[in-house]
Amino acid sequence: MRKRIFIAVCIVIILLFVYLCIHSSRCEYDYIVIGSGAAGSVLASELHKAGYRVIVLEAGGDYNCLPLLKKATEIQNLVLNQEPAFDWREVTEYQDNIQKQLTWAGGRVYGGGPAINGTFWLEGTPDIYETIGIKGAHLEKIRQFLRTELEIEANTVASPVGMKCCKAINQASNIPIVNNYNEYKFACSPYIQVTQKNGKRTVGSKVFLSGKVQTLLHCTALKVKPHSVKVLHKGIPKQIRAKHEIILSAGIHSNQILQLSGIKNAGSNAIDAVGIEVFFTMPPTDNTPSDPNAPAAFYAYLPGSSGQRDFHFVGKANIIPGLLTVGVVLIRTESRGEAQITTKDPLTQAEVNLNVLGDESDMQAMMYGIRTHLIPMALALFAIDNNYILLAPDAPTVNDDAALRKFILANVNSTVHNFAGTCSQVVDLKTGKVKCLPGVRVADASILPVPTNGGTMETAYVIGKYISERILC
Repeated sequence: MRKRIFIAVCIVIILLFVYLCIHSSRCEYDYIVIGSGAAGSVLASELHKAGYRVIVLEAGGDYNCLPLLKKATEIQNLVLNQEPAFDWREVTEYQDNIQKQLTWAGGRVYGGGPAINGTFWLEGTPDIYETIGIKGAHLEKIRQFLRTELEIEANTVASPVGMKCCKAINQASNIPIVNNYNEYKFACSPYIQVTQKNGKRTVGSKVFLSGKVQTLLHCTALKVKPHSVKVLHKGIPKQIRAKHEIILSAGIHSNQILQLSGIKNAGSNAIDAVGIEVFFTMPPTDNTPSDPNAPAAFYAYLPGSSGQRDFHFVGKANIIPGLLTVGVVLIRTESRGEAQITTKDPLTQAEVNLNVLGDESDMQAMMYGIRTHLIPMALALFAIDNNYILLAPDAPTVNDDAALRKFILANVNSTVHNFAGTCSQVVDLKTGKVKCLPGVRVADASILPVPTNGGTMETAYVIGKYISERILC
């Protein structure tokens, strides 16, 4: 008798356990947003405010476990070292043109990229956003909302090196020195706009999600199909259903999820900026910035040969002790690459080939930027303060096409973390809807069909807000 009772109790417990497992692993929401970064955070917030039941899935862990990330100026070494606790530690395929692989930082943490980046707020020109249907006053309205919510601010005291560099750029390229470079197509400024408040970064996940929108951390999306997503949550497979839509806001990983879900051509049209760094000697008296919260000494938007905003120059003092580092970034590139999966394992990184400098026009543009902007800036800076000496390239290198080409290829050292475009071939650009997968959208910079000439963080926030409006209209 006791044995029968024991067996019956065991059966009841087993059935109850199975029921709870099934019940807990199959949940339904109105909208599922994959990714808690810039786009995903603002989009999920807007849907939640409209009264919908929303859940955000984030593959990374808790932002609070990484206190250093709250201090924007202490991120540099962490990003350079690619700490696996918060960085996806991703790497490109071997790039034939530059004979090396490139790495990039990707936020593997609650808040995504904005939780680990340099906090620069860089606004692209309106023509970039017109390609996905955001025009004129509408763009400015979205930006005003974001500036307010994210508390965008700028350092109020210019550093000595920042002022000298801006004066040199002004003299060399006739670019105005302004307080707010985002109000101009071309400008330079020692006042850097950042997603910070009193030296601490403001992250979309904290602003838009925390305490408001349900979020699952350590939850990796494996595969999507109409109205449902298969996930791995803390090692346990689950299926979560969406009554209305699933929205991918996972940056470069959005295309990987689509490929794993059977969508071809997701991952093509990979776009990224390309940059080199050059170094100046500088006087010790200029080494310390006046505002310790400024992530750079100056920032500049500069024209290419076509008259478009093609270049960003950014100067950082004392990253290498005693030197001024100037990043020369070709932001509007013609080279296109791809990010393609090679296995059905969703935890294996896609193979990313950016085809860096694969289009000859990009090499010509870099040569133009060095000759037209960098060298005249260096001469003007030396005239202002002869302690500033450009270490390389030297005059013979600049004046010889073959030598300058070799210098550029040898010194490309960053993808500038401006990935875009990898889903633009498979979505409706105005809505983000995936063409062959009903009930699924993409809302991040991967839908952009052209390179942004701002920063991808700002671009992603704008797109997230815009797609939320398209859903709610």
